Amino acid sequence: MPRLLLTVLCILSLTSPARTEPTPLQLRLTPHEAFYPTTIQAKLVVEPHYLNRMVCLAWESQEAGSKSSCWQVEGQYAAKVYDHELKHLQPGEYQVMASVIRVRETISTTVQTVRIHDPHGDRVR
Repeated sequence: MPRLLLTVLCILSLTSPARTEPTPLQLRLTPHEAFYPTTIQAKLVVEPHYLNRMVCLAWESQEAGSKSSCWQVEGQYAAKVYDHELKHLQPGEYQVMASVIRVRETISTTVQTVRIHDPHGDRVR
């Protein structure tokens, strides 16, 4: 009986899903909702990898257009955390997108929404 149990455990360990790699990119925005004028703090946490070449942050709104910032990185020797301030955002709804670009490919993209309210009423332009 113990031998059968050991055999079953060995088979299960071989067929169980492999451990996944850490998430290559996390985006943290603070706050997600605010009144104009405000500054949104963006923190990008990038898992170091020898093929990482660039980290980008872009934000766009139908009302206010779009902007972006990119940082060149040095693979596994690059900083793990990138902080950026989104300043002077006009009232509206913004899509904020972060990306990690490796050699010849974009490997991870994440998108979050931020709302900036008009200070003269609880509405979004």
